[in-house]
Amino acid sequence: MQDQLWYSGTFYWTAEFFKKKKEKKPRPIWYGAASICKKPTNAQGRPITRQGVNNSLPFSHLQREEQGGKKKQKNMHTIMGAFILLFHMNLANSNRVYVHPFKLFSLGNISCENPGLQNKILPDNNLVVPNPITFPHNVTEEAGQPQKDSEVSGQNLTQNSVLAGLQNELGLRMYHELRKQNASGNILLSPINIFGTLVTLYLGAAKQTAADLQRLIGIVEETDNENCTSPIDGQKILHALQTINAPVGQSSDELSTAAWLFLNKGIHLQKGFVERTHDFADHTYLKEVDFSDPLSAENFVNSFVEVTSSKKVKSLFKGIDPTTDLLFASNFHLKGRWGKGFDIQQTKIQDFSQTDKSSILIPLMSQTATSDLKEILKKMNLPQLIDKNADFTRLSNKENLTVDKVLNTVVFEVSEQGSQKHDDCQDNSHAPFQMKIDKPFLFIVVESLSNAILMLGRITHPEYH
Repeated sequence: MQDQLWYSGTFYWTAEFFKKKKEKKPRPIWYGAASICKKPTNAQGRPITRQGVNNSLPFSHLQREEQGGKKKQKNMHTIMGAFILLFHMNLANSNRVYVHPFKLFSLGNISCENPGLQNKILPDNNLVVPNPITFPHNVTEEAGQPQKDSEVSGQNLTQNSVLAGLQNELGLRMYHELRKQNASGNILLSPINIFGTLVTLYLGAAKQTAADLQRLIGIVEETDNENCTSPIDGQKILHALQTINAPVGQSSDELSTAAWLFLNKGIHLQKGFVERTHDFADHTYLKEVDFSDPLSAENFVNSFVEVTSSKKVKSLFKGIDPTTDLLFASNFHLKGRWGKGFDIQQTKIQDFSQTDKSSILIPLMSQTATSDLKEILKKMNLPQLIDKNADFTRLSNKENLTVDKVLNTVVFEVSEQGSQKHDDCQDNSHAPFQMKIDKPFLFIVVESLSNAILMLGRITHPEYH
């Protein structure tokens, strides 16, 4: 198996070559192509020449013809692409001085060995009362937007790189669990969004629940006392995650994030929790809902999410229980652009072969997926982190608060548009290069400064909206 790694604009995009049955040479399956203006070469580095082929075709229409005709594809080893990417990341970071994560994100001089200082992280009894859901929605009611930092200092880059390693590892573990549950369907998740969700829950947790979440996040002080878990600065972590996302949103790509907290009537949020989680998303919505009528509550909640997500997230919550205390949801929406734009006049719709051997016509990709974090943690044998016995006394004014659902949605869109016009990369001196992504594939979107995986997915049944 061969692999190739390109760099284009904000992201790294990878390509993986999968062998075919009875083929002497591997036929490439490409995903996440960058600029293809370079003259293509074969495995020996010799130029590949083609005639009568267009070199400006979009995502699912790029072709590369190989000798031997069409052959059946073997089952994809999709997780291999992730390891390939991590291999390149490790090479890129091999010359960096190691810094223990706890040294970067410890909460000052507060530790479990200084119990007199623990009152600094206890509930402050200053409460925030959520507003009820109203239509039409008034955008001024939202909890606010974080101030995005466009500049990344050397210290911030170190913090971001350390966090990237932690969230990448956790994201791949969760991808593996989703892959076991869903052997042949689409999988799409955002490791950075899930990591931020866990940190947000940590900021509302206390005692053993906080310690367990901190261990899952991977930022624990090295100590001989197994019962000692010094706290970390979750607010600082969320701000660092926000600085990782910031350069993406300021590029030609479009990135937006949102978070929703729906609380039962009479439940109020700790003011400290609201302030410390301010940097988790671009837009945060805190709403009061009467869950005693679950069908009505489900309609109100889903309608509100649809409106505030620009209709990108629909029918999110299902099967709401009348005893619900809190519903949590987040959305990570990325609309990516190619390094070079494609000539729309030269593109045409072609078939995409799905895993069930059927074919569909697909002009571009718009993929949406939802991950149930509670279910993933159960599969990882960590159900106690968000079950009914979890301690979230730093989150609200209610004792024994239950976090009933934690959902993470991802929306990924790709079209023919690019950050530069397609004419900029025309080279008439060489035969154009053509690829075709017409079969199930794996893709990874990586922020180039920190190497953080923003999005990871396997597409077997592409969607078009």
